[in-house]
Amino acid sequence: MAGKVVDLHAHRFGPPPGGDALPDPVSAIEQHLLGTLLSKPSLLEELPSGFGPRHFLDPDHGALFEAIKSAAAATAASGGGAYIAPLVRAALPHLDGTDDEGRPTSYVAELLGAMVGTLPGMARGYAERIAEAADRRGLLAVADAIRRDAAPVAGEPRALAAVASEAMSGIERIMAGQDAGKPAVPLSQAVAGAIEAGRLA
Repeated sequence: MAGKVVDLHAHRFGPPPGGDALPDPVSAIEQHLLGTLLSKPSLLEELPSGFGPRHFLDPDHGALFEAIKSAAAATAASGGGAYIAPLVRAALPHLDGTDDEGRPTSYVAELLGAMVGTLPGMARGYAERIAEAADRRGLLAVADAIRRDAAPVAGEPRALAAVASEAMSGIERIMAGQDAGKPAVPLSQAVAGAIEAGRLA
């Protein structure tokens, strides 16, 4: 059974052989962050406040992030210094599998390989990029809701005030999840971002 795979060559140098699409850059950043944290879990303390599984595009990556946090806490409670990768791998066995020749594969091991060549100081930057991408996906969802909710219902146009109120609520939820250590995005800028995201979608 095939497990989850990191195509390190594709992420670093371009599309995989026979493919014509570049890998999703957000997924690649997620993989590098997870590999870095697996190698040095103490970097969890340097990530932006409020950063968590919900920010990951890939649900498996969100689950891995949570497993890394749990494994790091468990090893710290027992005196620290333990290698957390086996604990993380055991927590998510469905990510492992076998390759075309029947050899076992480990997604966690491949993620550790993905961090080769990255600097530990890049972990916070990776997390910020991932969170920004999550916020943009949220703004796109708000923009979609604006288009949907502004459509006439039974031939009658929706009240603009109601549409705007619902949109503002969605934007405020996105803003509430931002890093408390960074300046908040002005509400007007967030609204403009939602409108622009909808225009470009």
